[in-house]
Amino acid sequence: MFAFATKCYCGDWQPPAPPTLCLACIGVIGYHGTKRLADVLREGLLVPPYDGSGCRIGHVCIAETPQVAAMFARGPEAGVVTVDLSGFDLPLEGFHGGELRLHEDVPPERLSAHTEPVTASLEGHVDPGNTPAGQHPTCLRLLVERGYR
Repeated sequence: MFAFATKCYCGDWQPPAPPTLCLACIGVIGYHGTKRLADVLREGLLVPPYDGSGCRIGHVCIAETPQVAAMFARGPEAGVVTVDLSGFDLPLEGFHGGELRLHEDVPPERLSAHTEPVTASLEGHVDPGNTPAGQHPTCLRLLVERGYR
């Protein structure tokens, strides 16, 4: 297990992550920026197959804010979706550096187009690949649990 628990702004101790909001405080909504908004709304967010780099399990990235998600929504068919995370077995690591990783598909009925204006920004986001661990804590834990590390 990871040794650096932190506190949420509400005061609750959280699993390894920089100080951020715990899942109880933020509720169960996340955001995802996509290049293919219509396809994602129709098909859902699908865990891609392993391509030889990054997480060997595969995951869907969920942003803590629509601003971070908008940074990854590029192109003429792009957009931000709001993701209803209620009922998912959410990872104990929660949002780490503004990002939550789900290692399962998100069905389309959990998604809706985010229609409010949003200014793309990486404020509060930390790319897990650029951290000393080189990966998101949820991915690291699952890689160990499933015998990949």
